[in-house]
Amino acid sequence: MSDEIFEEIDELLVRVRAARQRPDVRRRLMSGLAAFKTLAELRLLRAVERRTLGDSKPSIRDVAEEMGVEHSTASRSVANAVRDRLLLKSISPDDQRRCRLELTDRGRKGLAGTGSRRRELP
Repeated sequence: MSDEIFEEIDELLVRVRAARQRPDVRRRLMSGLAAFKTLAELRLLRAVERRTLGDSKPSIRDVAEEMGVEHSTASRSVANAVRDRLLLKSISPDDQRRCRLELTDRGRKGLAGTGSRRRELP
């Protein structure tokens, strides 16, 4: 690819990020998503969804890496999502020190609703 294409992609990514930060866009995005309290919760579930491969379930470390946050931040977010019944957290059968994360039916349904909600936004 040419440098011009990379520059265009970079510019579009900057614009998308800026738009996501605008309070009116956040309000419109969250208005129809009763399953989630915050965008951070939505980001967490998306990270779990992206890191889930077949029967392989992601760990908190995997999710922290995906989200670009510290392990402790991801751990608190996971605890909240488990409390809200959006995620299941279980001990890894391979390593008792690690846990595995899995979307609940409620979490999956909430994520499914976000895709259609995003397409509705102008």
